[in-house]
Amino acid sequence: MHIQLRRYGSYILISILPQPRHKINRIAAVATADNFCSSKENIAMKKSAYVISVMISLGCLIFLFVTGYHACRDINAVIDRAQVAADREDMLEYLKTLKTNMEKWGMTKGHFALVFTTPANDLALHYKAVNRIIERLDSIKAIPKNETAYQVALSDLRGTVRELHNPALNWLWANYWYLYLLAFATWILPWLATKLEDRSNRTRIMRKRER
Repeated sequence: MHIQLRRYGSYILISILPQPRHKINRIAAVATADNFCSSKENIAMKKSAYVISVMISLGCLIFLFVTGYHACRDINAVIDRAQVAADREDMLEYLKTLKTNMEKWGMTKGHFALVFTTPANDLALHYKAVNRIIERLDSIKAIPKNETAYQVALSDLRGTVRELHNPALNWLWANYWYLYLLAFATWILPWLATKLEDRSNRTRIMRKRER
């Protein structure tokens, strides 16, 4: 509708006339088109945010899973096998493999804890302990296997190996904590997209009211 002013003597008459139908239809069509375009843009933005979040999270999780599996295979599994070795030669072979794998993965220094670092999670001390066990295994190779001294020494070394930690998963967390964080933090993108959509809807409603 629109307002028409007419002068009648010393008075001014105010007439409120209805808006022509064709104008109303045109205004409604423009508003509908604006809403449709805004809705399509918001949906596309939300879809893009979800796709990006899924891709980033999936990439991080796949990398962490593959890296963690290989680290556990090369470190933790070898320690477990060394604990149940039946004789000196088997234990020595496992521990030499463990030493090589620790060097390959860089587990010769640092800690496998992120915040609370102690001698118990010091990788340099673990690497040193593995070397000492290898030296002790070399020192008993001259003892006959049927003697008590050999069995006692082997049992003692087996107990020492049993006290070694399995550091692979803790090392993975300490070295790649930012990937864990990224895999979860990336889901802020869909949340932001939803917030932006809500803000856009509120702005559109306010503009309609002003009209």
